[in-house]
Amino acid sequence: MQMEHQISWYIEHRVIYTQFINQLSLEQLESMARKAYDFLEQGEGQVHMIVDIGRLRSFPTNLIQVKKYSDIYTQHPKLSFMIFVGIENQAARFLTSAVMQLAGLNYQILTPNESLEAALKRIEPNLFQNNA
Repeated sequence: MQMEHQISWYIEHRVIYTQFINQLSLEQLESMARKAYDFLEQGEGQVHMIVDIGRLRSFPTNLIQVKKYSDIYTQHPKLSFMIFVGIENQAARFLTSAVMQLAGLNYQILTPNESLEAALKRIEPNLFQNNA
């Protein structure tokens, strides 16, 4: 059985990469949120997070519940910026924007033709130089 979510370092201790696959339940969201919090604890300085939902097919739509679990990590003082990739569904785009605005976080939803590395360089120009 394929994991429904995964989390790893995109750039060690600076950029977290999360990916959601197939279906996302509230329980899975809570599990990922707790893992993300642990990664943030290990981070150095301001940490950015990439959220890839390009392979996600269904997700919780209750804004209050999604925000409750997202707050586990979005309120962490080291979390600086979130980048979302793979959001093609308008409902997912709306829900993502609403949760990020309620959390008061800086975020960007990339369009399919936007480069992830270019977005990271806009956020923190020296990010790749310091972690090559």
